[in-house]
Amino acid sequence: MKTKIFPFLLAILALSACKKDDPSEEETGFDINNPEGYMIFTKYTCPDCYSSNYIYLFDFLPGKRIRTYSSYLATSEADYTVVGGNTIVTDPLGGFSYTFTFANRRITDVQNPHFTFSDTTLIQKSTVNQLAGKTFKGKYYRKDGTVLHENFWYRFAGDNKVEVSALASGITQRTESYVNVGNIAAWVKSVSGANTDSEIMVLVDGKLEVNYRDQTGGVKVYHGTFDEVK
Repeated sequence: MKTKIFPFLLAILALSACKKDDPSEEETGFDINNPEGYMIFTKYTCPDCYSSNYIYLFDFLPGKRIRTYSSYLATSEADYTVVGGNTIVTDPLGGFSYTFTFANRRITDVQNPHFTFSDTTLIQKSTVNQLAGKTFKGKYYRKDGTVLHENFWYRFAGDNKVEVSALASGITQRTESYVNVGNIAAWVKSVSGANTDSEIMVLVDGKLEVNYRDQTGGVKVYHGTFDEVK
């Protein structure tokens, strides 16, 4: 009997070791009372919005402050309050307050009476630039779902610069310096040659979520989800 029990115990120990190598949600390190080091990525739209997929990035800062990044709205910063141990309510950011609800250390809901949200994700910042040295390619879409650019490229260098092309060949058409946000996002406040245009690129689950605000002849915001070129 002992020789049969011993292998069984080894199997149990092996399973326990595997569980420790694969942290549960409770072991991820996110603390709603101290969320510094994390960001919330979401997309939103509204009946009168210029895009059907606005990107909005919320960056938790020290001192219970939060900052926003997008291609459309100006960057803004405000205080926030933790309510009931599972909810964060912000003071007005760009004129609007936001309510984030969490469960099991994951974000489950974003509320704002003016917008409809989708693809909301809690992202941990990185200690190294996750975009540097990578190339992404995809399609840019208009609000109505028609294709604006069939082939669009972003090639990230290691010095917070990105080469951009809308050509099928991928030949660089412009190079931008970007604001590095949490080592997983790039924000270009003013596109070269078009100072009123801006763009944002966020790495989410291995894909690059992108927005470009075009001010030519009225505001237009284009969107896309790009794959990494390996």
